[in-house]
Order: sequence, then C-alpha cells, then structure tokens
Amino acid sequence: MSNQSENEFQRLYPLNDGICGVSDRGKVIDAYLTNRLSEAETDAFESHYFYCSECSTELRLRRTMDDIREEKSHKSWKLPLAAMIALVCLSGLGGRLAYKSALPEYYELKRLAKTELALFESNFRSDQNSLARPASEIEFAEGGQFLLKTEKRKYFIVPYFDRVMADSAISHFQQAYHLTQDEIKKNKYAYFIGRSYFMMSDLAHTNEWLQKTFETNAVVFRQEAKKILDTLDTKEYF
Repeated sequence: MSNQSENEFQRLYPLNDGICGVSDRGKVIDAYLTNRLSEAETDAFESHYFYCSECSTELRLRRTMDDIREEKSHKSWKLPLAAMIALVCLSGLGGRLAYKSALPEYYELKRLAKTELALFESNFRSDQNSLARPASEIEFAEGGQFLLKTEKRKYFIVPYFDRVMADSAISHFQQAYHLTQDEIKKNKYAYFIGRSYFMMSDLAHTNEWLQKTFETNAVVFRQEAKKILDTLDTKEYF
C-alpha cells in the first residue's frame, strides 16, 4: 500500500492514538453491510475497523442483530397460529402464559452471546458479561483475550464475537497475502492472520503465521508478532 493510499484511508476513516474519528459511524457501517461503499472505501474501512475497537464492536453487534431479525422473520408466521391454539386449548393463567409466549421477544445484549466452547476454552464469558466478575480476577492480554485468574491455572477465554470476526478476517487476509508480492504487505497480512488465529484459540496456526512475519525483509509487525509468540512460549493457556 502506498503512502498516498494510506493517507487517503486515514482521511476517510481517521484513527488517532486509538481514538476513532468516524463521526457518522452508523451510516458508514450501514453502507458497508449493504455494499454501498466503493472498493477503495471498503478496503479503507476494513483496515480501520481491524484496529478500531468502537467500529469493530458496533459492526459485530449489527451483524448479530441482523442475523437474529432474519431468524425471527422466518419464524414469525408460526406465532399467530401458536397463539390461537394455545388460547383455545388453555384457560385462565395457562391461557395468559401461552398468549404471552407468542409475543415478540426483546433481545438484550447479554442474550446475543453464544455459549459454545472453543477447543482450548475451559470457561466462557462474552464481552457483554465480562463485568460479572471482579476486575481483580480479569487480565487483558494481546489479541483481545480475557484471562481469568484462578488458584491453579489461567483459563483461555475467547469472546464469541471476536471468533466470528477473526474467522472472516482469515480468509480475507490469506487471499491478499498470496496475491501480493510486496514484502511490507506480506508482513502485515501474516501478522493479521496469526492474530486472528490467536483470537480463535488455534495456537498451531497462530505460531505458523506469526513466524512468517520474520520471513520477509519488512519489520513493521515483527515486534507485535513477537509479543504474541512470547505469550505462547509461556504456556499460560494450557
């Protein structure tokens, strides 16, 4: 990526010292999800939200809410029929409860978190429920991981939303990695892929791709890659 392109991306979606400068974030995300951004704008926004916690969090929530609405719309035709049958068959309190069950459900953020466990997860907590435990029990590690302190070991806890985003990022950056001959870009993409695998608890592929950042002459992401590799060497996650 040329300096001119980087300057253009920074102009479109500014991020200074971790502070997001996108004033119309909702409109930008809506345009991104509905494919109304140009190719250059799409590349710029994808580069931006990989580093911007505010935009990536809102994008993940929007995608999840859209999935829930789509799922609910497929089931909506069953609700009136279920309500009629329940009201006819039941009376009194039973009938009222059946009617209530047929009403639309309102999803709170904490209900969006899936509780499926990844391979290395002995415990799970979503971003939304992260404050359920005292702050003294939680550490924040490189790669968006939460580490829960216990007397015997540290559990590897990966937020569900981060796993989803990491999974989609891997295919995107792997394709870009193999298409480019630019060593700086290869260095950058290898780091992104390795970090994404780290978010998914896939430590073997994490090590494989982060090692690739040292196979090019570019040094941009070597320090960041080394931080994660050093963490893996401590075997804190096993």
